[in-house]
Amino acid sequence: MKICVIGSGFFGLHVASQLKKKVRNCSLDVFESKSSPFTGAAFNNQCRLHLGFHYPRSGYTIYQSVLGFDRFRSEYPVVCNPIASNFYAIHKDGYVSAENYFAVMDSFHLDYSEQKIPSFFKNKSNIEAVIKVPEQWINLKSLRNQLLSFVSENIKCDSTVSEVCPKSGKVFVNGRLYDEYDLVINATYTNPNIGATKPFYELKYELAALVNCETSFNKDTAVTVMDGPFVSIYPSSTNTHTLSSVLYTPHVNCNSVSELSAYVRKGLDISAKASVSDKIINHVSEFIDLKIGKQSMWLSTKVKLASDYGDSRVTQVKREGKLVSVLCGKLDAVFEASDNIMQGLNYDL
Repeated sequence: MKICVIGSGFFGLHVASQLKKKVRNCSLDVFESKSSPFTGAAFNNQCRLHLGFHYPRSGYTIYQSVLGFDRFRSEYPVVCNPIASNFYAIHKDGYVSAENYFAVMDSFHLDYSEQKIPSFFKNKSNIEAVIKVPEQWINLKSLRNQLLSFVSENIKCDSTVSEVCPKSGKVFVNGRLYDEYDLVINATYTNPNIGATKPFYELKYELAALVNCETSFNKDTAVTVMDGPFVSIYPSSTNTHTLSSVLYTPHVNCNSVSELSAYVRKGLDISAKASVSDKIINHVSEFIDLKIGKQSMWLSTKVKLASDYGDSRVTQVKREGKLVSVLCGKLDAVFEASDNIMQGLNYDL
């Protein structure tokens, strides 16, 4: 079989590695538009290995996280790290009350323990409840190294797929016909409609900002204030945390991939980055007593269904002829996508 994967982010490299392991006599190409692989959204995210505690208003997203958690740890054990004190705080002004939050988590039999409100919380009277959860953090550098050690020889960088013919499997790279494939898997994240006769998905886009910094927390502490316009602090390495804000992490909203691409190419100048960083840090400081050391900004793209007005981040796989398109932004949901693709090989080709 001749198979190509468009995109060498986490989803593309994971699917490529599964194909190499499970498909006999597989001739595989992975096309990456940038000069190096795994440098986009997956490498600039919050590093959270979800179990579902982040999504009290989306039962199906919780379901996907529960299914993916153990499989992710089994497939990528070296990159997964426990967090001794991983706290979720339910704010009284949030969208979900503590009673309803617990009801949702209990319906999925999630393991958590209720805690006294830690001393680092400001305005403790606004916190309804605090729980400790067993979610973990992902070492993204280790994850990239593990994937590249397996599929690096298949990656073709500086190769932009401009057109795909779903019926024939013809793939055009940098404006020219490259080859004809038995299966074309679009795992680009930002442009999942490449080649589709009619768009697979109606989408909306964000340019998101995270502050990655040294903090006064130790590496075994994480804090997430739920569920509304609040904040999160999460380990990103053995000595840094990411800070995110529901209000200020979504820095730019876009209606098209071309508009998003223009912002990504332009990036943010030094003054704009400083302004966004200050807003995120100040917002976090409204809730949590925290000292900040050296810092940098992570910029990444987020893609969601245009119809999504809640907190769902479900995975979808769409097909047309020899073209398969993956839409998902959660690392732990990757197996739902790769399983779907593997199961379709026998009857689609």
